[in-house]
Parts: sequence; structure tokens; C-alpha cells
Amino acid sequence: MSEPTIVCPNCKTEFKLNESLAAPLPVAMSVRQSLISLSAACQAGEGQQTKMEVVYQYLTGPRFRHRIEAIVEKFSDMHSDLEKERKATTRLWAKREMQIKGVIESTVGMYGDLQGIAGKSLQEIDGLDMQLLKPPKEDSDSPEANDESDTKSRQQSFSLKIIRGDSL
Repeated sequence: MSEPTIVCPNCKTEFKLNESLAAPLPVAMSVRQSLISLSAACQAGEGQQTKMEVVYQYLTGPRFRHRIEAIVEKFSDMHSDLEKERKATTRLWAKREMQIKGVIESTVGMYGDLQGIAGKSLQEIDGLDMQLLKPPKEDSDSPEANDESDTKSRQQSFSLKIIRGDSL
């Protein structure tokens, strides 16, 4: 059987091991392997610790704060723009509603004038009935709302009868 040898990594000299030097070789190889594993575990832990430190520094540093501030600013701008759009749309709807109401009232008034001139010979127009002039219904559960609604309805009916020239 051949004797175990060790080669020097620097000078490439080969050393023969006799029995007294070869006996601790398996133990040395085992210790070497354990040291390599321990070193790898330490390096992995150091890398993890380093990454955690980098993340912590980022989270507590100004770059992260500036990024969050930029996000909050954009959301605030978006909210502000949305509020402006909502107000503008509401204003336009109110304006349009008043225009439509004015056109309807003018049309009903003109129709009433013509009925006053022509009398009952002027035919009824379905689109100019009471439904077109009624305001949107409010909360009908309360007795006050029902009383107000009935009063408004009677007033509108009375006004329409006067406009049409009907007998009261």
C-alpha cells in the first residue's frame, strides 16, 4: 500500500507521511470540513446581517422618506383634482338643470297663453302634464314632507288650471 503524502501548495514539495503522522489525518480532514462549514455559515449570516443593516439604513434614511413624501404628494394632487372636477361637474349640472327648468316653464307658459287665446279648442299635449312640473319627491315618511308635497301639488295644479284657463 502506498504511503499518504501531502503536497505543499506554495512550493509543490511532496511530503510522505509515516504512520505517526498519518494517524491524525482523518481527524484533521474532519476538523477541516467542520471549519469550512462553519465559515460558510458565518459568511451567510454576515451577508444576512449586512442586508438587514442596509434595509434598516434605507428605511431610516432620507431617500425612503423622500419617496414616501412623493407618493403622498401625488395622491394629494389626485384627490385635489378629483374634488375640483366634482365641484365643476356639480356646478355644470346645476346650471343645466336651471336651463332645462327654464325651458320647461317657458314652454308651459307659452302653451297656457295659447290656451287662453284659443280656449278649449287647443288640444292637450301629453308632455305638458303635471309630471313634468313636479319637483323630485323628498322623504315621504315624515308627515311634514307629505303635507308640504300635497300643498305644492295643489299649488301647481291651481297654477296649471289658471294657465290653461280651466274652471276652478
